[in-house]
Amino acid sequence: MSMVQAVAVLVPWLVSAGATPDAGRTDPLAVASRLLGRWVADADQQSPGVTGWSTFEREAQGRVIVRKNHAEYPAANDRPASSHDDLMVIYTEWEKVKADYLDNEGHVIRYVVTAPTGSTLIFLSEEGAPGPRFRLTYTWPSKDALKLLFEIAPPGAPEQFKPYIRASLHRG
Repeated sequence: MSMVQAVAVLVPWLVSAGATPDAGRTDPLAVASRLLGRWVADADQQSPGVTGWSTFEREAQGRVIVRKNHAEYPAANDRPASSHDDLMVIYTEWEKVKADYLDNEGHVIRYVVTAPTGSTLIFLSEEGAPGPRFRLTYTWPSKDALKLLFEIAPPGAPEQFKPYIRASLHRG
């Protein structure tokens, strides 16, 4: 079989194989679709001068949601001003919603995502992974308001989460 014949046979098969699994299925990322759009951090009296934003967009023909996040921290207590950028890719694998987080500091966190209520979304890192365990929780007090809680549990105590970042955001 020539290369042209192989491509002629293979392309229609790939197209039909790619279309079949989604026929009649619901959106597996629907639990995270409330995050879509741009969110701007509200001013916080406990962290004066900190600003930031997040965007959530569908990518890869709707198969993933990509969060881009940026925060600016003013100089304080002999610490120079700094910024933080991260990227999180939300996707499905074996019918589970998962997310991979990467940032400009070299951190990588792998999450399993659950939606215990219609207004709560929890990203929980694997128990037993080296280092601390992480939990990121989003809650929606209203359609255009979002609360974020990022918690860390120390190694050896995977359920003893302590708040690290709290933020309120609004659509922007």
